[in-house]
Amino acid sequence: MNVRTSPKPAGDSELASALRRHIESGEWQPGSKLPSYSESKELFGAHSVAVERAHAQLEREGLITRERGRGIFVSVRLPQTQRTLTDLVGVEGIQ
Repeated sequence: MNVRTSPKPAGDSELASALRRHIESGEWQPGSKLPSYSESKELFGAHSVAVERAHAQLEREGLITRERGRGIFVSVRLPQTQRTLTDLVGVEGIQ
């Protein structure tokens, strides 16, 4: 996972975009646990409010689910917009 090097704290939209990239790239698979609030604050240089807003945005998009007392997880059923080109076309390894 990339750690922020900028001295400016990450805003909620910047953090949501970073988390979304990890999910969409497949780095974080469906069902996998996301970093905790405190880990996200440290990893991305974000404030608590930015972490909460970013998580709320991704939850509205259907990318994550929050389970009280357990953590935050990548949704098992990602929205239809998360399908890959291979899923849509049904062809692998076009050369």
